[in-house]
Amino acid sequence: MFGCFKSSSSKESQPNGPPRNKDLAAAEPLEYEIREKDLPKLHKAVWNGDLAKVKQLAKKDHNALDKENRTPLHLAVVKGYANIVQELLEWNAATNMEDNHAKTPLMKAVECNKEECIRLLLEYKASVDAMDKEGSSSLHYAVREGYTRIVAELIKAGAAINKRNKQGYTPLHVSVIEKKDEVTRLLLENKADPNVMDNSLRPPISYACKDGSITQVKLLLQAGADPTIKDSSGWSPEDLAESHGHYGCSQLIRDHNTKMSNICQTDITSRTPRTPGSSVATPRIVSSTNTTQRAEGGDSGLFGLPSTNKEDSEEESTDVMSAHKRDENSWADDTVISQSIDEIY
Repeated sequence: MFGCFKSSSSKESQPNGPPRNKDLAAAEPLEYEIREKDLPKLHKAVWNGDLAKVKQLAKKDHNALDKENRTPLHLAVVKGYANIVQELLEWNAATNMEDNHAKTPLMKAVECNKEECIRLLLEYKASVDAMDKEGSSSLHYAVREGYTRIVAELIKAGAAINKRNKQGYTPLHVSVIEKKDEVTRLLLENKADPNVMDNSLRPPISYACKDGSITQVKLLLQAGADPTIKDSSGWSPEDLAESHGHYGCSQLIRDHNTKMSNICQTDITSRTPRTPGSSVATPRIVSSTNTTQRAEGGDSGLFGLPSTNKEDSEEESTDVMSAHKRDENSWADDTVISQSIDEIY
């Protein structure tokens, strides 16, 4: 896990915002680099946790900026000083001001897993959907770090669960790429769309298959992910799984496709209308004796097939007419019965 702040005399290259996958990340600092000698008085008091001095200095300019465009509130949340955060918010400190990387105090609180500070910021109406320069929101950051409780808190606060950043990644894309199984489950339970595509036309399941994340593939398929979507290069999730040697994932998709095909076929069959003359709806009108004789003699069925012999034929005709007389309220009318008899002979 990356730290959230450090004192330093020289710049270092730090990982970018979500996602952190080595093939997808850019080179934006995650951590704050602090040179106390360069900090304004209020910033220094905040950084050192001096609440009394903060109370004294906040009257003058509680939204002052340092050289990196950070407000005192940015530093307070990074340090996790909830009492100082509360003090600054009571002075109406701006909750949505951005530092040099377009990150708000809420984003920094999320990155650094400062839950109490997050609750305070949300209580004071910090924008839950503000975006950094990469188009990522606080929810993207919480997902990337795997902070399940914070993800739930942001969703409860109304975070846009299907928001895409500049690369087209939704929080669900980030969760799949970072292999955060519990976060993926939470997002899907809260109606995250499993079929939103990024700028490469890849839905989350494509990345799950590419990386061999079997649990992620299962979760996505159960939530309705479409495994037939092809990306901008014409690759389906199954293709990606096969090409990277993740045969367990490709087998899951094949099994899923077979299951869905069977369900569709069953559904079509169950919706096929039945006519009064169909074999399913036809009442049983032959004696058990005749049925047994036909079974033993190898006869195939009742209607539309030749009888075993002439005597059987005459007996069946008599049974048909008798059944018709016995049941005047049958759904089959006289015409249907006579047509059925004609078909027999």
